[in-house]
Amino acid sequence: MNKLAFTLAEALITLAIIGILAAITLPSIVIKHRNKILETQYKKSLSTIYQAILSAKQEIGIDKYTEYCTYYPYSDNSHEYPNSNECYEAFYKNLIKYKKFSPEGNWVTNSEISRVSETLKTFNGKQVLTRNRGWDNPIFYTNLMPDGSFMNIHILEANVFIAIDTNGKKKPNKLGYDIFVFSLDKSNDQLSGEMKGSSNNICSKDDETKNNGYYCSYYALKDECPYDSSKRYFKCLP
Repeated sequence: MNKLAFTLAEALITLAIIGILAAITLPSIVIKHRNKILETQYKKSLSTIYQAILSAKQEIGIDKYTEYCTYYPYSDNSHEYPNSNECYEAFYKNLIKYKKFSPEGNWVTNSEISRVSETLKTFNGKQVLTRNRGWDNPIFYTNLMPDGSFMNIHILEANVFIAIDTNGKKKPNKLGYDIFVFSLDKSNDQLSGEMKGSSNNICSKDDETKNNGYYCSYYALKDECPYDSSKRYFKCLP
């Protein structure tokens, strides 16, 4: 009775085919898994932000956090926003514990970590971010959350800006992947991804400017791919 068996050549060809198929499909599987993790971390950070805003409203006793925090009664720009210290403290009260005030009662800092020297990149990774605006301050000066993410808020130009790095120091450390900057809508305290100035409205696979990625927050909030509206945001990250 004849027994069927693979020859050595057939076995090698089979292994080669399996290797080729793995080389083709494995990167796609890895990217999908990475993007799913990024999406989960992103949603968790958004939940944390909204919980902090709700807690801050209750702590201060107000209905509109953004409107209260950006109140500015002065006729020039020589003063800080009078409610800013109270807003910073109330936002973080139930999130993290750190020293907020000097013995004299003056605001020291609303951040504990400096990332100025770290390599943080644009959406397509072709440029390294540099702090040169003001509303992006909370990217570079931030706080460690209990879950390992980074978060900070900054009151500037009649806006409350909030930046997150959903997985802290872990990679990819790129705008639109794990780093996002939002502003708060004054009318309802909802997160907005729209930054001032059209030069910032970029979320592109190809653009090589240092603004590329700041507008990705807008698409992430809509859960829409910036270059294919038929796809969800985290499903289309390259």
